[in-house]
Amino acid sequence: MAVCGSLEDFSLLQVLDLVVAKTGWLDVEVGAGRARFGVRDGGVLSGCECSWLPPGTPLDQVVFDVLMQRHGEFAFDAAPVPDLPTVTPAAVLRAVDSLALEWEEHSRIAPSASSRVDLNWHPVRGELVVDQSRWQFVHHLVDGPRTVAQLADRMAISELGVRRLLRDAFTAGLVTVDGDQQALPPDPTTTPFVAVSLETSPIPPAPQSATIDIALSA
Repeated sequence: MAVCGSLEDFSLLQVLDLVVAKTGWLDVEVGAGRARFGVRDGGVLSGCECSWLPPGTPLDQVVFDVLMQRHGEFAFDAAPVPDLPTVTPAAVLRAVDSLALEWEEHSRIAPSASSRVDLNWHPVRGELVVDQSRWQFVHHLVDGPRTVAQLADRMAISELGVRRLLRDAFTAGLVTVDGDQQALPPDPTTTPFVAVSLETSPIPPAPQSATIDIALSA
């Protein structure tokens, strides 16, 4: 039995919850490429394939990245999968919720993927510490500023990965973002927005009229 549909009608988390009791492969096609998840005995294989992220990227980060893109198609086919450790959909949701909270903190530094990052040519501190990991990030800015999205492409990592490196470099005073040299303090009057909770997610819930195509195959 094959199950297929659109991520505009069902989020990846909803699809995983739908097929997790089966055994097989869930293929997801989005603008960035293709991701593949194995399910077995009520769990999702902890290892997954993702064409646009480095090999070995943790499951929760792949799921989070697919959720951030929001558009695409999915198809599930019943088939044998490796006997590898699995994670329950509830555990995946908790991990992704944690990443969403982290994303909110990163967004205070760089509000969007088009935010421009540049070397800080007029640092406030007299001395700046550039270790190996920081240098691997800032050397991509030597020939001029780049957006967050451009840095992700250039470094061949996810936008979340770039934002983690950016937060460290920004806090250390090595870079500016959209001309700013100092991070904005948290706003105590606002409630952190968890992007992947099904109740509050910007990913629209499945409308009443939405359907999933089910095709029977020999």
